[in-house]
Amino acid sequence: MRQDVQIEKLYGILRREIMRLPEGGKFHSVREMIRRYGVHRAIVDAALDRLEAEKLIYRRSRLGIFSNVPAAAAELRLRLFHLEWPSSTIMEWVESITGYVETHSRWKLTVGRIQARGSFDRLDISGCDALIMILNNQLLQERRNIDWLNRIVCPAVILDAEIGALPFNTVRSCDWFGMMEACRFLYDRGHRTVAYIRTEPAFPGLLQLADCFRKAAEMLGMKVVMIDSEVFYGEFSREKCTSYIQGYLDAHGGRCPFSAAFCESYDPAVGIAETLERNGIRIPEEVSIMTRGTLRSASASVPLTLVAADFERATAEVFEGLARLYRKEISCFKKFLPMRIIDRGSVADIGSALSG
Repeated sequence: MRQDVQIEKLYGILRREIMRLPEGGKFHSVREMIRRYGVHRAIVDAALDRLEAEKLIYRRSRLGIFSNVPAAAAELRLRLFHLEWPSSTIMEWVESITGYVETHSRWKLTVGRIQARGSFDRLDISGCDALIMILNNQLLQERRNIDWLNRIVCPAVILDAEIGALPFNTVRSCDWFGMMEACRFLYDRGHRTVAYIRTEPAFPGLLQLADCFRKAAEMLGMKVVMIDSEVFYGEFSREKCTSYIQGYLDAHGGRCPFSAAFCESYDPAVGIAETLERNGIRIPEEVSIMTRGTLRSASASVPLTLVAADFERATAEVFEGLARLYRKEISCFKKFLPMRIIDRGSVADIGSALSG
C-alpha cells in the first residue's frame, strides 16, 4: 500500500478516536499506535502532524498526546452515496437526510452518486467519519460490492436494500408488517378477491413483497390474483406497467376479475389508475386501488390510499445509530420500522368483514 494511502487511512482512524475523548483526554502513545495499527513510525508521525495542524490534538514532551476538541462540539464528516436512479423513494431519503443535517450542525455532509449497475468498489471514502449508502438489491448481488462494504472501517449504514443476514447496519420499513396492514385494511372493507400487481424487479434468493402480501391475504381467507408486469432491472416501471395493464384489460374484455388492486410502488400505481379510468373503470366505485409509498406520496396530486413509510422517523434512527456506532456503544444495529395506512379515498367499503 502506498505511503500516502496509509497516512490517509491512519489519519481517519485516529481522527475518529480522538473525537471520542473528552477535551484534554490522553490519547494513545506513538509506540502503542505502531503496535495497534501495524504501521511504520513515519506513518504515525505524519498522521499526528495532520491532527496537530487541525488543532485536534496537542503534544506535551514526556507527558503524551491529548485531545484538543470537546467531543460534543466535534464536527463529523458524513458521506452520503445514493443510486443515480429516478426513484421517489431515493429522492425522499436524500431530502430527509440533507434536511436532518441542516438542523443538526454537528454533521458536515457530502453527497455522491453511484451508477445503478456494476460495482462501486472503487468509491473514495477517505477522510469521512461516517457513511450512508442508499443501494438496491441488485448491487448487493455483486461479490465485489460485498467485499468493499466489509472493508469499511468507519460507522456506516445501508438503506433501501434487503441485506438479509449480512452483518451491515440498516434502517428499513417493515414490509411484512406493511403488507399485513394493507391486507387487513382491504379485508375490513369487504374485499375478498384482490389483485397484487408486481411493479418492481424480483431478485432471486430474497423474500419478495408479493410473497408477504399473498401469505397475509391467505391468513385472512382472501383470494389473490397475481399480476406480474415483468419489470426488469434497469427499466422505468411506470410506462411498462401501464402498457402491461392495458394488455391485461384487453385480454379480459375490458373488465377486472377483482374488486381491489394493490401495487408495489406509487408511481406505477398512478399510471395504472389512469389506465383503468381511460378504460371506463371508475375508482373506487368499480375497482379500488392501494399502493406502497411514502409520506410524500400521501400529499401527491393523485389521491391513492397507501401503506406508508415514515422517512422522518427512519432518518432520526439512522443518525442515532451512527452516533452510537461512533461512540462505540454498539457494534451493529438493524432497525425495522412499522408502516402505517394513509386513507386517501381510493379504496371503497363494499361491505363489512362480518357479512363477507
